[in-house]
Amino acid sequence: LNNNNDIFNGTTTTTTTTAATWQQQKRKPLVLVAGLSRTGTSSLQEALVAMNLTVYHTLETVSEHLDFWYYYLNGEVERPDVEKLIEPLGVDAIADCWFSYLAPEILKKYPDTKVILTTREPFESWLKSYVTYMTSSDLYHWHRQLLRLVASRLTRLLGAGKLLRFLRIVAPAGKGLDLEKVPLLMDVWKRVDQVVYGSTTPNPLWRSGYERHNAFIRAITPKENLLEFSLANGDSWPQILDFLDVTDPARRADVLDTPFPTLNCVRTQSCVSHLSARTTRPHERITLLFSVALLVASYLAFNRFFNSNSASAAAAKKPSAASSRIHVRSPQPSSAAAAAGAGGAGKNK
Repeated sequence: LNNNNDIFNGTTTTTTTTAATWQQQKRKPLVLVAGLSRTGTSSLQEALVAMNLTVYHTLETVSEHLDFWYYYLNGEVERPDVEKLIEPLGVDAIADCWFSYLAPEILKKYPDTKVILTTREPFESWLKSYVTYMTSSDLYHWHRQLLRLVASRLTRLLGAGKLLRFLRIVAPAGKGLDLEKVPLLMDVWKRVDQVVYGSTTPNPLWRSGYERHNAFIRAITPKENLLEFSLANGDSWPQILDFLDVTDPARRADVLDTPFPTLNCVRTQSCVSHLSARTTRPHERITLLFSVALLVASYLAFNRFFNSNSASAAAAKKPSAASSRIHVRSPQPSSAAAAAGAGGAGKNK
């Protein structure tokens, strides 16, 4: 984990560009999509992109700031410096539900922020969508990706990731999408649900977390800077164009001629969990193959060493040719036989 104090602690050194200066350079307020996951944030992201706005979404958040969110969601960051989080991005809008948890800090730094609160009613429809999403996401199910987790641990132990990227065998990925970060990514994924809804398993009690979040965003955002947006209620381009003060007739006409996007990352297999699996698959396979090859090579080397030692030990125990000769000793005559021999000898004199 990279503990970046410039982001984690709002009391560290100040940046050269203040929030006011940055907003003046942008010449337009920041747009914050503050809805929860599965309320249409991806669709709204595409809509803002179609309006020629640069948008920061979950994929970018995971790639760049996964370590920060791990610490923040675990309660280890009390005063995050959102200025240092947002300014380097150079974006017009943030459509990531995680950043909605930083809404108080963002509104304090950038009071003219335009907040779009995406909602999905009825609650049962939203909960069903969330359950479907969790079912399709491997990040919620460790047993589905046991080999991937093993490969993640092995590549950390062997230091294979840096070498493979240096040799360009594995394409460089986002920091949060690296194979080494899979356990951390899974932990953050579950921690988000724990913090917002009180548990990691969808159930009817999630309603209070859902409603509490929406009520909180309504309470802290000035009414003139808040738009509640619901695709289920038929909201579309006109509400967004009016809210963002897009008055140019030609630009409005161009946007209105474009069908409003309706994205579903589960259906298109484009959620962060799917992208993470596809990104790390080559690294995972190479690590597992290398580990198996290393294991086989180690076994063969040990077997050869063991056999060599066994042969040496056997050779050491085997008697030499000289020592293996049999020396036959002449039997010593018994005393009776010796006496008889002596008597016989006397008779023959």
